[in-house]
Amino acid sequence: MNSLTERIVKPDMSDVTDNILKKARLMVGQAVDKDRNEGKARILIAGKTGVGKSTLLNAIFSEDLAKVGVGQPVTQEITEFERENFPLIIADSKGLEGEDYEEIVDDLKSYVEQSIRTGDEKDAVHFAWYCVAGDGARYEEGEANIVQILSEAGIPVVVIITKGRIFRGDSFREDSKEAKLRDYILEKSGTFIKDIVLVRSEAEEDEDDDGNIIFKKPKGLDTLIQATERHLAQGKQNAFIQALNVRNETALRLKEDAAREVVNWATAAATAAAAAPLPGSDMLSLSPIQSIMLYKIGNHYGVKTEGTNWKNVIMAVAAPLLTGMVARSVVGGFFKLVPVGGTIVGGIISGTSAGFVTKMIGESYIDVLNAMAREAIAKGDSVNITPELAFNNLAEVIRRKKKDK
Repeated sequence: MNSLTERIVKPDMSDVTDNILKKARLMVGQAVDKDRNEGKARILIAGKTGVGKSTLLNAIFSEDLAKVGVGQPVTQEITEFERENFPLIIADSKGLEGEDYEEIVDDLKSYVEQSIRTGDEKDAVHFAWYCVAGDGARYEEGEANIVQILSEAGIPVVVIITKGRIFRGDSFREDSKEAKLRDYILEKSGTFIKDIVLVRSEAEEDEDDDGNIIFKKPKGLDTLIQATERHLAQGKQNAFIQALNVRNETALRLKEDAAREVVNWATAAATAAAAAPLPGSDMLSLSPIQSIMLYKIGNHYGVKTEGTNWKNVIMAVAAPLLTGMVARSVVGGFFKLVPVGGTIVGGIISGTSAGFVTKMIGESYIDVLNAMAREAIAKGDSVNITPELAFNNLAEVIRRKKKDK
């Protein structure tokens, strides 16, 4: 497929239009910096060695942080894993074993206290997952102590029973050993936990009652995502949603819901901006709003748009929508819009038209990203959506929609 730059004929740009598009680039850059520097969520994960913490993280999130770089040790027993353009920090505690237990507990207390002491939201621990292996069917006093410490520090805690084998739906079957373990954990720590979830993080081979080999799919991941999103501080929910792996159905739904909130904001902003326009403005004056909208929607789906030429993107996706809704001519190097059946009014797009165009661009982009994610999942491919392909698909979808009207 040809690139946007190959398909689009660039008009001579006036100083006014250049300034508008520079503003778009600046505003998108500011949004990128804000997300990068302020929007990260920090999740602490703890449990004994061998409970499957790494497998769980790989199943839930879109990045394998431990494989993309060496973690930063923050204490002797706790390591933080972080990537510059990834909205999540994982604080991984060393396995809570035997002779090291007291030292690990002291480090956890110190780590949590330090996160509170700074008073800076960026340093806070926003959530904790405590993992217990379902196949071990044990929950010891020391583990209950860790959960209590975290909870009393104001950190929401979800206990995850990993390596689950017997489910009913996505939850516990009441006569199973996992259900008995759940009941014991609730008896010991129920006051200090927000939820308890049974999870099988990866597919596993098993036998049915007749000795035939069967493969059990991952289970409980959607339930864990829901529990975490429900109890996570509202200001960190978007960061968590962005970090999720779209292979989980709940993650895809949360991403879509969050993206639609962005579209609603952008539609209202574009309508208001066009209702009180600056002299000499035109459709491209909406590009800062629309660029931020596309950046934020793509962010939820893991589309890395650093370095994107937003001028070409906005021109490619907006121009087809104007045909029929408005007559279009190039005057002074930028779009002048004429309402159908009306007269030229200072080259300014109406609030209604601005909202309509912005909303259709945003909703079409969500449809494109959902379709691309589901196609990759159906093929068994990794979901890696490039901005070039996403924006080309968006321009094509908008042309088809306009043609069908």
